[in-house]
Amino acid sequence: MSENGSNESVPIVHLRPQPLPADVAERIPRLFPKQADAVARQLSQLRNEDSRLFGDRIIRCIVFCASHYPGTNIDQWIEQARNDYRDLIVAAEYDRDDNQLRDFNRSFRDEDFQRHS
Repeated sequence: MSENGSNESVPIVHLRPQPLPADVAERIPRLFPKQADAVARQLSQLRNEDSRLFGDRIIRCIVFCASHYPGTNIDQWIEQARNDYRDLIVAAEYDRDDNQLRDFNRSFRDEDFQRHS
């Protein structure tokens, strides 16, 4: 416990499942047609671990990276989110010169990208 009596290091547990953002739920079947149900389930499980940490932006970054970077998969990007979500955000939103190309605080509807093979 901290000096003020709060328990800051205790993980947040949500008893009520937090749904995926609608734009992500709509995009998953198009980006991962053969594994859409599994991807949605994995992302929902992650989100339910801590919906503040694994909020809409992080979920969108995972989906983008898994569909955009050849040779990677959803499991790798979920693990990256757990290890250091900041690296995930950089991979999804920034170029090599640290210029922000995308803002996944915004809906996928505002971003135009397709799956890269």
